[in-house]
Amino acid sequence: MRSRPFATLLLAGVLCLFLPSPAPRAQLNAFGEHNPLAGYWNNVARAAAAGNRAEVERMLGDGSSPNQTDEKGRSGLHLAAQAGDLAIARILVKAGADLDLKDRLGDTPLDVAAESGHTRIAKLLLDAGAEVDSANHVGMTPLMIAAHRGDLALVALLLHHGASLRSTDYSGRDALSWAKVGGRRAVVEALERAMRAKSS
Repeated sequence: MRSRPFATLLLAGVLCLFLPSPAPRAQLNAFGEHNPLAGYWNNVARAAAAGNRAEVERMLGDGSSPNQTDEKGRSGLHLAAQAGDLAIARILVKAGADLDLKDRLGDTPLDVAAESGHTRIAKLLLDAGAEVDSANHVGMTPLMIAAHRGDLALVALLLHHGASLRSTDYSGRDALSWAKVGGRRAVVEALERAMRAKSS
């Protein structure tokens, strides 16, 4: 006579043949659709920050907005301007990104390009129609930022696109004042020449 445990196992095996198998559990893949962080990374701004051109193009092709922002309110264009990533900046401009979108500090992508010293990004933005005299949260314009940094090439570019020499920030300083504060002699001379040319 066979033992009871053997009979129990035999019965369990027979039942398994007739009972439906349980539904498979959803797999929590780090990159899969069931991952709770998938939405966090499926963001144009974060892909731009990572320099991932293919992901930026994929998301835009799937209908994502080129103006998606990260947790600091920075768009992909802000982050491309900061990194000097001309390729991603071009993709976003072509996709209709807001050229004058302000982040939480009131900076536009042009402000960021001026602060980061990326003249080619600034030229791309200006040629596409970015506001040359946009003021950030302290009233500084891209020309003031570039003048304070002593970036002569960027100052020349901004002046070529009609940047105001008379605009002042909330402390009352204009671009020339900021160049003097920064001890930027070449920029001071360039701004003074531009002022004389406008007044003549």
